[in-house]
Amino acid sequence: MITYPKFKEKYHIENLGENGIFLLSENEKHVLEGEHLRRVVPLVNGQNSWQDIINHLRPQQTEQSTINASNILINNGHVMESTPGVSASQEIFWGELGLTTHQATALAQAVNIHIKYQGNVSTKNLENILTSFGFRLQPQMPPNLVLVVVDDYQVQALDQLNQECLTHGVPWMLMKPSGIAPLLGPIFVPGKTACWKCLEARLKHNREVESFIQRKAQKNGPFPVTKARIDMLEQQMS
Repeated sequence: MITYPKFKEKYHIENLGENGIFLLSENEKHVLEGEHLRRVVPLVNGQNSWQDIINHLRPQQTEQSTINASNILINNGHVMESTPGVSASQEIFWGELGLTTHQATALAQAVNIHIKYQGNVSTKNLENILTSFGFRLQPQMPPNLVLVVVDDYQVQALDQLNQECLTHGVPWMLMKPSGIAPLLGPIFVPGKTACWKCLEARLKHNREVESFIQRKAQKNGPFPVTKARIDMLEQQMS
């Protein structure tokens, strides 16, 4: 139930009058047409309730016309409830998942994350990013998810971590923030998905040159080829 409507934060709005009102975003483009909508749209600002809009427009159009225009905005998912004090950028992400920020925050607060670092990776600001979304980072409490930040998905220490998570039934996730091709995921869920050993086997098969050198040189572990580095975790927070 939307009482105080506002357009979703992802939209850039261009009002071309009789040519239509255009709602533009990264993944959507819409045009609103009709005199009744042209009157309603400027009043949808998060401060006016639907009743305020009806009352304001009553001298110009009927209550039913305003209701019909509001239903078009609601049924097409263009508007949402105004929530003061909420980060607009986060609101866009959660909205794309069909969640309000309060719903998403409640879900995030139920998740305790343990962060582990392996290899030459930056540890700056990741904790701040996660807590800004509402996740709990309480190392003294059992985790709902283990997030492992690495510089390569074949780091040998992942073998032991994989076994520990399988033993205790804890989901865990890989993240490689550095290199020419940064990676996020997969998430390993014991008993439901494949485990890291399956991923390692695929990587060995696809990294034919590296695997050949490891066999001939009798070396274990990945080679330090991830040299491109931008502190994306820092940039995200700036």
